[in-house]
Amino acid sequence: MKTTKTLLWVRIPIVFAVAFLFFAFINYKEYKPFIFLPGTQPGQADTAAPVSSCKPCHLQQVEEWSGSMMAHAPKDPFFNAMLSITSKYMMGRGLDVGEYCLRCHSPSGWLAGRSHPQTVKDMFGSDLDGIHCDFCHRMVDPLNNDGSAIINDSVPGYGNGMYATQRFSAPVRGARGTPHPCEQSFVDPFYKTSEYCGVCHQVSNPYLTENARNLSPHLQVTMERTYSEWKLSWFATRGEAGSCQSCHMKKKPGTGSSLPGTRPRLDIASHSFSGGNTFAPRSVHKQWSGVSSIAIGKGLEEAKQILSEAALLEVVAGRETDSVVAHIRVTNLTGHKLPTGFPEGRLLWLNVVGRNQSGQVVFESGRYDTTERKVILDAQLKLYHTEPGISHTLAAQVGMTAGPSFLAAMNDSVYLDNRIPPRGFSYAAFLEHRAEPVGYHYEDGQYWDETRYALPFNTETVEVKLMYQVASKEFIEYVRDENINNPYDWNSWGEKTYEDWLEFGQPVEMGVKQIRVSGYSQQLPRFEDVEQPVEIRLAQNFPNPFNPGTTIEFWISQPTFVSLAVFDVSGREVERLVSEPLAAGLHSAYLNGAELSSGLYFYRLSTSASSIIKKLILIK
Repeated sequence: MKTTKTLLWVRIPIVFAVAFLFFAFINYKEYKPFIFLPGTQPGQADTAAPVSSCKPCHLQQVEEWSGSMMAHAPKDPFFNAMLSITSKYMMGRGLDVGEYCLRCHSPSGWLAGRSHPQTVKDMFGSDLDGIHCDFCHRMVDPLNNDGSAIINDSVPGYGNGMYATQRFSAPVRGARGTPHPCEQSFVDPFYKTSEYCGVCHQVSNPYLTENARNLSPHLQVTMERTYSEWKLSWFATRGEAGSCQSCHMKKKPGTGSSLPGTRPRLDIASHSFSGGNTFAPRSVHKQWSGVSSIAIGKGLEEAKQILSEAALLEVVAGRETDSVVAHIRVTNLTGHKLPTGFPEGRLLWLNVVGRNQSGQVVFESGRYDTTERKVILDAQLKLYHTEPGISHTLAAQVGMTAGPSFLAAMNDSVYLDNRIPPRGFSYAAFLEHRAEPVGYHYEDGQYWDETRYALPFNTETVEVKLMYQVASKEFIEYVRDENINNPYDWNSWGEKTYEDWLEFGQPVEMGVKQIRVSGYSQQLPRFEDVEQPVEIRLAQNFPNPFNPGTTIEFWISQPTFVSLAVFDVSGREVERLVSEPLAAGLHSAYLNGAELSSGLYFYRLSTSASSIIKKLILIK
């Protein structure tokens, strides 16, 4: 009898253990309670250096970075509120999804192993500096590394935060090397490519993807496809002039270091990393101490500027039998969809207002109600947005409702995506990358959208505004409501995000056109490819005065035909230094004045669109 009882005490735990393992195995296959993605892993790199150690020598760059969302990615209340909702739904399913989010929002914290339990609550130091100097300048191309990177397994493609880093902070990598004895650095071509950005701006859901470890991110369940949108666009054929950095790290005159004697240059990359977010930076400043209001203010101005350059708005209007017809065209001037990024809640729309001869409003579509804080739906509203959601198959598996959803971690489908594609769009190519339009049609090569509006016959003027909002009211209310009594919302981020949105979340005007109605119906002129304007810069020759030779540096934003010539005071050309097509970037030419007389001369840099003239002096 004693033996039987002993056997029962032994068998019962075994039975329960086997049952537990069986159900755990079933659960693993369905939900993937953990995920391994190739690249550098936590604990393999040394502790990140704080940004404060870079500031003494790189004051301009650090101050620009301080106003960007790169600097505040882990502090963003909006991000933290969404992270809390993700934990609420996923932790019980064995899905460590929040940890996946933090690998890009706080790479130092993730590499240090402080991304558990899926919050930034226990992070400190450089963890809270977001995407900072030390992390960025030790990154190595994960697909074509030079042997110095710490890589576990083979990275299958750019994206999903599968970055590769050096083990140590030094030597520093960058787009331009320097022999400065304080801190030597070397050139890494990776830093001038969009692939550098694509590591974190190509995001899929590996938890809902079979074989995510070996499958390129662009073939996985879609979350964000900004890198693919660029890669499949015309901009990807333009070299450095069409890279992500050409827009988001615009070149400008300045110095790479704040140390005395540093040589001024024409092509210093801005570290403002300007995007289109005008809500989150102000929320960060309000909720976190120590955030510079001056830096945030400059960052907001950069964001508004890049939004104003993102699209071309064209309008014509004329009378028909019993109405006024307005034709409106929005052309996407960016290298990705308009708008792009994480799609939940982002809105772009047309606000069309018709006024009569007395200036009274007789028609409006796309009105933003400042009291209700939302776009008022109407029969002619043109709204560009995305509706990701949960498929019927997945909904049946996880016990959720199928359809459009704001829960990004469980969205495996796209129910609508009518965002305007970039120049170079091909439906087949976008389909292959799981980035195709859904529920709306764009022809191959089309990177604009046209809309026809019918207004009352007594309309005399038509005003059109292109409006952009980072987060809709429906989305922000979802963020607030889902965090009520949420144990994972450790700092009431849901409520704080909602309150900040009420204060800072109003839409931004990207462009405006106002025209008078003509006496007859008009069509938009035939669409021609919109060429990006070529920006040129010309440096003062060095040395100046000179004898007998001097160097002239100049910079062009895009490939173009360039002429650089020298003239005497009578306007006679005495030397032509450059007369040929050149690639985008910094160039230099040498003037040998051995055969010239002493005196004042002029040198002119010219393209087909513009020119710049400066003086130089030869003294013998």
